[in-house]
Amino acid sequence: MLPGSQARAYPLELFNQDTKVLTDRVADKDLVVYRDKASEASAVFERVVEGRELSFKAGNTWTTLEDTTTGSTWNIVTGKAVAGPLKGKTLERVPHYQIYWFGFADFFPGATLFGEKAQN
Repeated sequence: MLPGSQARAYPLELFNQDTKVLTDRVADKDLVVYRDKASEASAVFERVVEGRELSFKAGNTWTTLEDTTTGSTWNIVTGKAVAGPLKGKTLERVPHYQIYWFGFADFFPGATLFGEKAQN
């Protein structure tokens, strides 16, 4: 996700039954990265809405995220809040791909793995 040297890879083994949501900061953007291993669903969004940074956890179904800041429920397909105080608001989607690391590294030279610092 994100072009050029700002790209970041998130190894699938980071996501399991207990860990479905990661937060990160890439290219000055605060992100929420979601993956449900059972359904293989994934989504990446900016986690700032109307200037407010939100924190997230997995929702009650594989198609939802819950923000713990306001208690709103977000659909991972549309990025839209479907319940709670932010109902009707939309998270900004970030392009992402599920591909093998060697392919990702070829397409995005200079990319980093989640948890590693960029090489200069």
